[in-house]
Amino acid sequence: MKTAVITGASKGLGRAMAFAFAEAGFAIAICARREEELMKVEKEIQGKGGNVLAICADVSSGRDVDRFITMTEHKFGKIDVL
Repeated sequence: MKTAVITGASKGLGRAMAFAFAEAGFAIAICARREEELMKVEKEIQGKGGNVLAICADVSSGRDVDRFITMTEHKFGKIDVL
């Protein structure tokens, strides 16, 4: 299974891409700053059988990005699409 990382996944284009990659059979790691909205997206994708990891993170923070990537690699082993 391939893994895609999608930022800004709580709304708009990021959300749409998260659903598209999940429907295409990718495992996906998603992040956004708004935790409540992000968790709703995670639950929707899981409800459709998607393999998803959601992490609240601000991509302007190096610490958040490092944590997000580390957790993604730990869960899925690799990243194929950024």
